[in-house]
Amino acid sequence: MAAAFIAAVPVAQAEMLEVIGTVYPIQEPDLMEAMQNRMAKMQESGEMDKLRKEYQEKMKGLVNEPPVAKQLSRTNEPRTFYYDPTLIVPYNVLDHKGDVLVPAGTRLNPLDTVSLNGALVFFNSADEQQMNYVRQYIKGAKQGSRLILVAGRTFDTMKALDHRVFFDQGAALIKKFGIEQVPAIVVQDGRRLRIDEVVPE
Repeated sequence: MAAAFIAAVPVAQAEMLEVIGTVYPIQEPDLMEAMQNRMAKMQESGEMDKLRKEYQEKMKGLVNEPPVAKQLSRTNEPRTFYYDPTLIVPYNVLDHKGDVLVPAGTRLNPLDTVSLNGALVFFNSADEQQMNYVRQYIKGAKQGSRLILVAGRTFDTMKALDHRVFFDQGAALIKKFGIEQVPAIVVQDGRRLRIDEVVPE
């Protein structure tokens, strides 16, 4: 039976097939070499210098005039209110032995240990009326003031006022203090901060 089965199976025949067309070796372009060639061409054409200058100007513009996160109007109705910086500890603070250092529910006020020297002056330097107010304010201030822009051009303002200027990035401070109008003056009043939104005159 086995011999009959084997005899019935057709014999496979192998044959060499002719080559159709030209055979080329597989070559993949070198990515790094392609990038270097592209960079060299951009350098030669001056395109690289152009892109570099455009990027530098863009960064300089963002530093000088950061995006405004919250638009504030000029103060029309003066307002005075207070901000209490007291924090309530939400859980027990333990030392390395597991002993409680600060119990949950403890009230901590940073003004008990750190004082706010001088005033925080928030304003929009794009408004000339506010700029004039700030000029007069810093001339008469008894202590150094920290000038904080909510809108305007930082470097131009520093030059115009001959004073160091900060920018409230992301409107973090005006949101924390609840400031809605500028100029606004923040000073320490005991264990609280007093905030005056003043009409620039």
